[in-house]
Amino acid sequence: MWPGMFDWIIQTLAVTCCGVAIKLSDDWLDREIDFELQVCNWSTILGSGTMLYAMLFLTLAASLYTQVCLALFLMSYGVGMFHDFHNYFPLGLTGWQETLIISIMSILLFGWQLTLFAALFVIAVQLLDDFVDFSVDGRYGQRNLAWRVGRYECLILAVICMIVSWRLYAEIFLPVLLGTLLVWGLNDRLVMIARKYG
Repeated sequence: MWPGMFDWIIQTLAVTCCGVAIKLSDDWLDREIDFELQVCNWSTILGSGTMLYAMLFLTLAASLYTQVCLALFLMSYGVGMFHDFHNYFPLGLTGWQETLIISIMSILLFGWQLTLFAALFVIAVQLLDDFVDFSVDGRYGQRNLAWRVGRYECLILAVICMIVSWRLYAEIFLPVLLGTLLVWGLNDRLVMIARKYG
């Protein structure tokens, strides 16, 4: 029992570190938009060190729970490209091309089942985030997925993605879910504390 519990705690900690890395990376990419909207994110607090901290947390995550955390990170990048499907990036590729390359890379490295699990889980988190941010994004003129497909339709799609990801990989679903909830639940509180004492 104790070895199993210890593994579960380590897995949850690893996913939490991975979630922090994803959050820091996302905040760094969104820093200019958030600055214009006067929305505080971690790049406001950490400045140019944001991506270094993201790499540090990703290294910790990968050292503890390699395949799952790296698959989640890759699919977070891939899913993030959905918002810029037709835009060109520094390598001269469009969003859908980068998503395709990242997905193939993940499948080759970690297998289709883990890649699909990670993609569905990340999509579910994105949908839930858009559902929660519906009012705020609308106030700032940002049309997230909840605005595009409907708020409760967005919630239903998120639940479906969660259920399918759980069915695909039930043995890792709970640590991934708990690690994600820890990052999600602590983020706003930690930003407030950092702004107050930073």
